[in-house]
Amino acid sequence: MVVARALVADTSWNYQLGSEGAGAPLTPVMKKARVVNSFNHSMSFQLEGQRPQLWTIVTAQKPPSPATLICDLPQLPHLEVGSEILISSQGLEHELLNIKFAGCKFLSCQIAPTHSSIPDIELLTWALSQWKKLTPRGSFRKRERCSEVDLHIHQKLVCGANQFLVGITSSENTENLREVTKNFLGLGAGLTPSGDDFIVGVLAVLSATGQKSEARKIICQAVRENLTNTTEVSQQFLEAALQGRFNHAVAQVVYTLIDEDMESAKAAIEELLKHGSTSGGDTLLGILAAIASLCQPPLHF
Repeated sequence: MVVARALVADTSWNYQLGSEGAGAPLTPVMKKARVVNSFNHSMSFQLEGQRPQLWTIVTAQKPPSPATLICDLPQLPHLEVGSEILISSQGLEHELLNIKFAGCKFLSCQIAPTHSSIPDIELLTWALSQWKKLTPRGSFRKRERCSEVDLHIHQKLVCGANQFLVGITSSENTENLREVTKNFLGLGAGLTPSGDDFIVGVLAVLSATGQKSEARKIICQAVRENLTNTTEVSQQFLEAALQGRFNHAVAQVVYTLIDEDMESAKAAIEELLKHGSTSGGDTLLGILAAIASLCQPPLHF
């Protein structure tokens, strides 16, 4: 059995697994859960007897994220999907893994509203050049060689991104924004499809700035109504985004760009782009698209 220590967890771990709400000690009652997926650097489970929601454990050096706990392991053992996990105030127990909760710190993933002005077009143009320079090809960036299916998905993503810009910018395109959000859900490959990552990026900016509240309301409603169109893992992050909760790497990019801190923004972008094969880049493009829609005049790219 591999023994590990919990380092940091989203406050939702205390709220959902605890008996007295956020900030309270985890419940002393043993709870059962089942493994949903297991990889080298992350694994997810669902608690029995509760509404379907994924809880995730990741390895050290990962940024805090909604419903996620970071442990001190460099790599996780492979846990069989469907196998049982026991969770108590002491920790998480599986026949192959034991994570002790003592000393774990709890951090909020709620994005804090900022009153900073929207960055100028010059900074946004620079950030877009960083996306083009650092993001690997795939999804929104067409591969040099791709199948007809990949090309079709790429074209739908690019077209949809531009429709998002128009929909957020214009209050007269509410139905178009609702439809493009619906069509983006689940679009792309992977545990978190590209369309979903883009939406998360858009919502992060709209949540942080408080601008375009009507557009955010429409996007959120469309996501709620069509949430089952995507993967279970992606549903977890989209539901959190609807509540204004985001991975800290996403929030850091938003804050540094809005504060026009180019040096910090570069480091934050590089950190975000470490997420998945294209997830970080897809989320970054959603962030840039939302900021572009807030510029005066709006920037279209």
